[in-house]
Amino acid sequence: DSPRRTHAAFLDEAARQGLSVLVGIPMPIEMWHLSNRRGAHASLVSWWESVLEETARDLGSHPATLGFVLMNELDDAFNAFPGAAAPNPSGTPETDFFYGSAVKYARLVKRAAPGKLVGWALHDIPQWLGFASRASPRSPDGASLVAGQTYLAQISGAFDYFGFNTYQTSPAGLQAVMGSAGGGVIAGGGLSYGAPAIADQIKPLLLTEIGWAHSGVTAGVADAGSEAGFTHAGVAAFASEEEVAQRAALVLRAAYLEHSRLMLGTFYFEFCDEWWKARSHTARDDDEDAFGLFGRRRSAGRPIEDALWIDGAGPKLPLDELVPYSLLLQAIKDMIGSLTPPPPPSPSPRPPPLPPPPTPSPSAPYPKPPPPPPPPSPSPPPPSAPPPAPPAP
Repeated sequence: DSPRRTHAAFLDEAARQGLSVLVGIPMPIEMWHLSNRRGAHASLVSWWESVLEETARDLGSHPATLGFVLMNELDDAFNAFPGAAAPNPSGTPETDFFYGSAVKYARLVKRAAPGKLVGWALHDIPQWLGFASRASPRSPDGASLVAGQTYLAQISGAFDYFGFNTYQTSPAGLQAVMGSAGGGVIAGGGLSYGAPAIADQIKPLLLTEIGWAHSGVTAGVADAGSEAGFTHAGVAAFASEEEVAQRAALVLRAAYLEHSRLMLGTFYFEFCDEWWKARSHTARDDDEDAFGLFGRRRSAGRPIEDALWIDGAGPKLPLDELVPYSLLLQAIKDMIGSLTPPPPPSPSPRPPPLPPPPTPSPSAPYPKPPPPPPPPSPSPPPPSAPPPAPPAP
C-alpha cells in the first residue's frame, strides 16, 4: 500500500544537465553462482527476475538512460574461469550457470528496454577472456547456451559492451589489459581485450570504474619503484590531489588515444569521497573515502566531530557542503577537451550578391520605351543632264 517510488526526478534532472545514466541492477550472488543458487529460496529468484524486468522497462523508456549493468565484480575464478591456464580448459556446471545467467538476463533486459545498452562490470582480470574464448558449455540448456560455441561467442551475441573496473596507475598497466602487444596473450591463460585472436568477438569497452585515491595512505603492500602506496584493498593511494590530477590525465588520455578502436567511454570513480567509511571524522584514512571528485566540509561552523545523523530523526542539519577538487576536475576537463577535434574551418566568405534591379512602384506604370528614331530622309535625285545640242546645218 506504500506509494511507488521511482527514479523519474533524478533522470529528468540528468537529462536537463545533458548527462547519460548507466543503471546498475544489484542482483545478488544467488543469481550468478551455482553453489549459492542451490540453497536459495525459489521466491528470491523469481522476485529478482521480476525486479530486473520491471526496472529495465521503467527506466529504459527514459531518454537519459544509456543502458544497464547486469552485475558487478562477481567474476571469481571458480565460477568464471576455472583452469584458465590449461591448454584446453573445459566448461563446468558452475561456468555454465555463470555465463548462461549473463545471456539470459541480457536478453530479458533487451526485450524490456529495446535500444538500450546491456553489459556487465568485471574486475580487470584477463583470465576470464582466455578461458571464455576457448571453453564451451559442458551441458548447454539450449535456451541460454547452445552447444558448439564458446562462452565468449555467446556472451558477445547478447551484450552490447564489456565493462571492467580498473585502477591501473600507468599507460603500461592499461596496455596489459586492453592492448594487443604480444598478441594480447597474458600469463596464466589470459587474453587482453585487444588480442587479435578475439577481435571479432570483443564488444566496445566501458571503463565502468577508474580512479585514484589521494588520501596519502602508504601503509600496506609496498609499490617498489613508484611514488604510490597501496591501501588495504590493494588500490594505489597518492599523497596529494595534484598527483592524482597528473595521473588521471596521463592514464585516461592513453585509454582514449592508444585504445580508441575499443573505447566506448569512462565512468570516473567517484563523484564524492565516501567519507562515512573513514575511521575518524578528521582524517581521510581509508581507500574509498578519498576517491572523490568532490569532498565535503561542515556547514554553518559545525565542528568536524559533530554527529552526522540523529537517530530517529535523520541527518543533522545543515547538511555538509560539497567541495570540488578543482585541480583534478580541471585536469580531466582539459584531457577530454584535448581529445575533441577542433571545429572545421569556416568557409571563405562569399562576395555579397549584386543588388536586385529597382522594382517600380505599383502606382507607377513601367516607363514606355522611347520611340525609334525616324528613318533618314532619302537623298535628293541628281540634277538632270542638259538636252543634247541640235546638230549644225
